[in-house]
Amino acid sequence: MLFTEEQSDIILNNPKNLVNQVENVDSKIQIKPVITGGKILGHKDLTTEERILIGTVARAKLSSVNELAEEFNLNRRHVSNLSLGRTTYTSTPAFKPHPELEAAIKDNLGIVQEKAIDLLLRSIGVITDEKLAKTSAKDASSIAANASKIVSNCMPKETQDNRIQVVMYAPRQKELKEFDVIEA
Repeated sequence: MLFTEEQSDIILNNPKNLVNQVENVDSKIQIKPVITGGKILGHKDLTTEERILIGTVARAKLSSVNELAEEFNLNRRHVSNLSLGRTTYTSTPAFKPHPELEAAIKDNLGIVQEKAIDLLLRSIGVITDEKLAKTSAKDASSIAANASKIVSNCMPKETQDNRIQVVMYAPRQKELKEFDVIEA
């Protein structure tokens, strides 16, 4: 592969280049530690308040992941992790859950949910048996469908992490035409 002089200067001056990570101290060669951690060069460290804000807005879907990533100069995966209450990637060996971030996001969303439930209960109180009896079949089915969505959304979602999945493969049966026929 051929590089122009400008491209080779960029490659040689890159801080990730091994040549730039070696120090010569007292005629002993030492390699500088490489700083990693999922950060992209040029990205700032987020404060706890910023993490909570990004996680809350992303989980409530008040803004898209792409918009949040662009606004805070992050990548989309980082924003998705913050919405799940994580500060590190699950694929990294240094992954640790962040219960404080998760609790703060749930507290913020809890306030919104309480107001929504209060509004919902007041609106359901307006629907009386007399009004429901006077509605058409189409309107009554629409009310029932919306009420069932409300009930299912209010129920806690059960997750089963201890499921075991078994995949069995059956060998393909050979056909007669696949064999070589030897005549004696």
